[in-house]
Amino acid sequence: MRNRGSAVLGIILIVVGFLLFPLLLTSFDDMNTARVTSIGTVITGGGETAGNMTLTSGLYDDNTDNVVNITSSSTADAPAPASYSHATKALAVSGLHESDTRAITVDYKTERQDNYLSTIIPFAPFLIFIFFLAGGGGLIYHSFR
Repeated sequence: MRNRGSAVLGIILIVVGFLLFPLLLTSFDDMNTARVTSIGTVITGGGETAGNMTLTSGLYDDNTDNVVNITSSSTADAPAPASYSHATKALAVSGLHESDTRAITVDYKTERQDNYLSTIIPFAPFLIFIFFLAGGGGLIYHSFR
């Protein structure tokens, strides 16, 4: 055995790769989003407490959890995202006061389209993880060679 320190370092490198992988996925997912604001008019009739609003960009992952904030010009409203339609980019907003017209402002995350890195971002965490595994495996191999 030539160098046991290299083998230990290789094992540590592999363990760190496994520990960092979930963080890398989250970080690169955040890098692939952009925050956008859409403003629209929503009218509710008698007995209606929800309305639809068309977003200017698609909601990231078609998931209402990516709605950051919703505000209404009507103080009687407590707006919240109810559902989203990918086909029409319509966000259903609930918690509205009936028989009212208001301006709704929605801050939300959308997929980043203006960045040349947007094509590599989905693969980057896996490449970094492979480098950790290859580096650790290489150190272990050379320490026993």
